[in-house]
Amino acid sequence: MESMTKVLGLVLLSSVAAISTDDPTDIKGLVSTSVTICGDDYIWSDIASASGVNGIKGINWKDIEDTMDDFLGDQDTFLEQIDTKIQNLKEEIARKKGEASSRTITEEEITELVKKAVEHETSFKSKDAAIKTACGKPGMMMLDGNRPNPQGFENGLMVMESIAGEFFDGKISQKDYVESEMKTFTRVCEDSLGFQRTGNDKADDLASYCDEMCAELARTVQDVSNMKSPTRKTDVRKLERELQRAETQKAERFAKKKECTDAKTRIFEFQKYLKALAADMAIKHVLFQRAEWALADAQKALLSLTQDLEKQSELVDKANKGLSDLGVRAAGAKQNMDEATSLLADAKYSLDTETDDLNALMADMEDVRAAEKFADEVKEKLSTMLMQMDGFAEECVREPVRNIGLSEETKVYEGEFFVEQVSNSGATQDVKAAVGAFYNYCENTAKDIFELVKDKIDLSPLCDLQDEDATMQEITQAVQERKDAVVHSIETVQSWLDPFKGTEVTQQTEIPEYVEEGEPLGLRRVVSLLNTGGSESFYSTYLKKWKKKGEFLELLKKITTAINGLNDKIQTAQDELNKRTAEVTRAQDGLAEATGACMEAAKNWDLEKEDLTNVMQELETSVVNAKQNLEDLKRKREEAKLAWMETRDALVKMHKEATTSLGETHAGLY
Repeated sequence: MESMTKVLGLVLLSSVAAISTDDPTDIKGLVSTSVTICGDDYIWSDIASASGVNGIKGINWKDIEDTMDDFLGDQDTFLEQIDTKIQNLKEEIARKKGEASSRTITEEEITELVKKAVEHETSFKSKDAAIKTACGKPGMMMLDGNRPNPQGFENGLMVMESIAGEFFDGKISQKDYVESEMKTFTRVCEDSLGFQRTGNDKADDLASYCDEMCAELARTVQDVSNMKSPTRKTDVRKLERELQRAETQKAERFAKKKECTDAKTRIFEFQKYLKALAADMAIKHVLFQRAEWALADAQKALLSLTQDLEKQSELVDKANKGLSDLGVRAAGAKQNMDEATSLLADAKYSLDTETDDLNALMADMEDVRAAEKFADEVKEKLSTMLMQMDGFAEECVREPVRNIGLSEETKVYEGEFFVEQVSNSGATQDVKAAVGAFYNYCENTAKDIFELVKDKIDLSPLCDLQDEDATMQEITQAVQERKDAVVHSIETVQSWLDPFKGTEVTQQTEIPEYVEEGEPLGLRRVVSLLNTGGSESFYSTYLKKWKKKGEFLELLKKITTAINGLNDKIQTAQDELNKRTAEVTRAQDGLAEATGACMEAAKNWDLEKEDLTNVMQELETSVVNAKQNLEDLKRKREEAKLAWMETRDALVKMHKEATTSLGETHAGLY
């Protein structure tokens, strides 16, 4: 009930003024300067201060988990203790209700208490004196002509408290439980002191002070009775109020436990989400690196082969010069070498083209890798931003509301904070009795007295009333309407504890209907915070595009298209390489044949051209090296193709999963 009182204070107060910042009643004391998670102000600040995946990974998650577990353990301990207290209170209430019921004070006992009060030496000293002086009314004298005690009325009231205390203590010691009743006490007291009821209330009231004295004596005795009686109903009501407070404390602690449990799930699933995203990014990096290295190895093999062809071209030029010097004697060998030269030129041109194609593939692969990398980083930073936005709302909206005792679990009716129909409240009968007494007094007492003084001042408007039933109905309706308005305000405030307020999304539908359709985690939690109507708002110009079937999710799918496009280029390049390596093979075969013919010619002319022989031997060695490098190029290109296929398959699979959901395996995050 205390927590609900705070809620009402927040809802109903239009302004709050605190005497000083240290004023414990200042409502600012209910609002923390940071988000409190599981009783700790630093958990959220540690998480919120982290920047990116690496920052999140650097958080001491073990300490955070231990803090949360300790808090949850404390709540469990408290709940066990409060359950025991609640059970004990219920048993005590049942015991109280089952005890021998008290009896109402008798008329004889009332008469005796009144007699002791008025006969006290500080009061009227005798009951007869009290009766004859109308309980101390000025002008009333005793028969013997002595003036009555002017303080008899006041002192009689003062001594009644101790007299009544002795009376009730004695009865309790005898296990004779007695309770006073004001109306009965007042009536018997008036009869005992000779108060006259002639039917003219006005005249009777003016004629004696005994009705006033008896009313005060009855009130004093009632107070003592309420305090002394061990079986009084107020005892049970006190226990019931204590039980209600205990149950409220239990509900509050249970709510705190649930909030902590939910926060723990949300925070660690977020950590798990970013960790998985980082792992995906790392895997992609390794895949691209492997494919790039394989392609680089192919480039290196191509460069070696190209250098071989360059060297062969130089050697062929020297060989052709030597053959020209031999003239007609080397005509056949010269013709073979010319044909090899032509094949070598074609092969060199093909390899130059292959080099350009391979460089283009490397550039395309780098572009795809950059697209993957930065798209993933956008997802990571978007997820972090959404978490920060939700934390912003938590700190400035939801946390302050919970701090005043209003949680998602609070039930304004089920928790007996309010009654749905105020007419069913016990207070309704009290008000009805008070209204009836007021109307009765006006009608049967005040109006007659007002009539007596009308020639001096007309007080009749003070009792100019509408129909009594109409007044009671108006009061009841006013309280009902105010109660309804307060409950509506409380429920409106409470509704903002739901991050999905104003949308069709619930915690149960967010994952299957939205996240699994590709929306980033947390998007729907911040929609209600933002201006979604303006065409230039952040939501309309950006966040909205992340919604399922939205522009950005379609855009992410195009990365798969780029991957497939690169795959087509690699396949085409492989086909072209096969053709070009065939040309190189023919050139090397032709060059080997021409080299053999030249070597044979040189032998026939008794090494007349020793330099030519050396060139031919070097050219022969170059052909062997070129063929080896050609085989190495084929092997490296095949390895590059296989590495890319592995990368492609893994990327396509990851994209299929990622574009289905940016976090479908993290259903507990929000």
